[in-house]
Amino acid sequence: MKKHMFICLIVAMILLFTMFIPGYARSENSESLRNETCEDFLYEVYGNVAGTPLEVIGKTISINEFGGAYVDKAGNYVVNVTDLGQGLATYKARQNGDTENVTFAQVKYSLSLLENAVELLIPYMRQYKIQTLDANDITNQLDVCLSDYSEENREHLTALINKLQIPNDCVNYIDQSGAIAEITVGRLDEFSPDDQTALENVLGAEAMSGKELVPGQLIVIGQGVYSLGPYRKNIGRFLSAGHLTTKNAPVKLNSAGYPQIGNISSTYFSGNRDISTIALTNGYAQHQGFSYNYYPAQLSTQISMVGGTTGISNGSITAVNAVVNYEAQNVTLRLSVGSYKCAPGDSGAPIFNQVSAEPGTLVNISAFKNCYGVHSGGLFKNGKWDGKSYFTPSNNLPTQ
Repeated sequence: MKKHMFICLIVAMILLFTMFIPGYARSENSESLRNETCEDFLYEVYGNVAGTPLEVIGKTISINEFGGAYVDKAGNYVVNVTDLGQGLATYKARQNGDTENVTFAQVKYSLSLLENAVELLIPYMRQYKIQTLDANDITNQLDVCLSDYSEENREHLTALINKLQIPNDCVNYIDQSGAIAEITVGRLDEFSPDDQTALENVLGAEAMSGKELVPGQLIVIGQGVYSLGPYRKNIGRFLSAGHLTTKNAPVKLNSAGYPQIGNISSTYFSGNRDISTIALTNGYAQHQGFSYNYYPAQLSTQISMVGGTTGISNGSITAVNAVVNYEAQNVTLRLSVGSYKCAPGDSGAPIFNQVSAEPGTLVNISAFKNCYGVHSGGLFKNGKWDGKSYFTPSNNLPTQ
């Protein structure tokens, strides 16, 4: 009897110990939400990683060890791991010691734990005025972008985070007071026919013959003004944004007479896509002198948006798998984030490799070789862009 009582006492002490040791129960709870392999997780977050160091990482490091990845300013591929010795040893073993241009850094939290924290907070985004949520690969933190940065709101949110058992020291509150995530469709009555700002500084657009189309041209869908996105050769469709569009809606050029160039063949504004596909009609086709390849969004990549309103706008990719709260549409989407500027009328614009040019100078359209996605919206305060723009990355674009 005494032996049984002693065993019960030991079990009770162990349970009590695990409940009150900081971080113990939290880690267990957060990680338990994911049970896929690291390879599946990497594809979910980054898209196709074939041919990159992440392809090997997915096969050699567990999901609980991987802490994120990015390219640093020196061009090195940085891979975060929670166990530096084990991760590095495993990678070297698989690569026969070849780790050129790959750097490992030890971090406290796995990326899967941070992504799980994002999922736990999504249902509360509107209540606590959260505009974006991002598991930040570079800082190994959960970025929480708040339009209400008051002490009261942060105190209530911290209480929720404790209740959800998210580690406090991984949470980074970002002050975006008064800013709101908004789609960037333009109002037709605010645009004049033949407004084509994006093409004014792109050499080669003026050489278009008749019905050849170039990404960045202003188009009209319903009563909204959008930008023509990239051409998806494998499905024979141009792309644009999906918000406020309907299947079979006519697509017109923003020019005299508003000539129809096609119809919306599919549209998405949910999950990880803000995309419409455009089936061309009446002999319209992609500009024959313009071709490019699609690449997954990758942190720190330098990019250019070619928007119908803004023109060529440069920046870099600052997040690859953030959650954006479009409050006015009652929609949250998984999108990539960039630091390029945007404005109404840019919705649907292509995100290309960065091409720098002095204001007023022409850029040869053939300089855009890589496409990283399609523009969706941005963060605005009092009607002015406030530092963040959102786009559907190429790995989430439609394949049919």
